[in-house]
Amino acid sequence: MPDVLEDTPDSGPSSALGVPIFRAVWFASMSSNFGGLVQAVGASWLMTTLTDSPQYVALVQASTAARSCCLPCWQAPLLTIWTAGA
Repeated sequence: MPDVLEDTPDSGPSSALGVPIFRAVWFASMSSNFGGLVQAVGASWLMTTLTDSPQYVALVQASTAARSCCLPCWQAPLLTIWTAGA
């Protein structure tokens, strides 16, 4: 396996962006995070136009936050089981 970090530029906070694979994954992650934020704002805005109830608006906020809180709770054990067989 070739050493991916062999031809990286000088060390520093932005030196990891010199590796093409890391840069692609980082950009995809940032794009996905931004898309999630836009979706959360759009859902909350829509709920405020549909109803004046603060409970429903809070429920939308809780549901958008739940995916980042609950998803890792079952993802980590599944990943452990999957990699243990490899």
